[in-house]
Amino acid sequence: MSTFTVCGVGKKMMKGWGLSPDAFIQLALQLAYYRIHHRPSVAVEYVSKRCHPLGRLDNVRSTTPQALQFLRHMDSSDVSPSDKLQWLKEASDAHTHQVKEVMWSYSTHSHLKALQYTAHQFNYPVPPFFLDTSYRRAFQFHVNSSQVPHEDEMYMCYPSEAIDGYSCPYIPHHDHVNFNILSMPGHLQESSSQLMASSLLSALDDMSRLCRHRLPDRV
Repeated sequence: MSTFTVCGVGKKMMKGWGLSPDAFIQLALQLAYYRIHHRPSVAVEYVSKRCHPLGRLDNVRSTTPQALQFLRHMDSSDVSPSDKLQWLKEASDAHTHQVKEVMWSYSTHSHLKALQYTAHQFNYPVPPFFLDTSYRRAFQFHVNSSQVPHEDEMYMCYPSEAIDGYSCPYIPHHDHVNFNILSMPGHLQESSSQLMASSLLSALDDMSRLCRHRLPDRV
């Protein structure tokens, strides 16, 4: 487990760059994982569906095509800072759009799971789609995370969903963000909370410097 606070960058600054704080942090998590493992993660963010009176939980799949393009271009010396920033903005917008869809019950994840559970409940033949290797891999989340809005100084904790993955709940504040990264120790040394934390700090710093140098502060 690695618990830490990132100071100097918070909701105010991210919004000042015209970016969603949640999307910014989600992309930083993916960039951190990408730099360690040299492949994109199967990332998921848990969100609350506020349109339901009693509340429901659903999943946002953060690894969008736009996010993948951002990851591939961010560390390339052949890509200009302006182009990197454009990829960042497109990935941020795509994530924000997907969050809104999920919050209004347009989640692909929930509908697929509902079909699968219905088949089991009523003893229908399970469609071959659900038995395909690619479908199983799509639900092996390397990074599971969630934004926890809270005014107090606190840290959340829950286990990673994959034995070689990371859980990364975070609490964004006005001028800082609290993180708690948890991984399962001893799994072939493939995952390390401390290594992920170090990579995340570097990703946040690089993305912040990119925005500071290329975007005026609107706040």
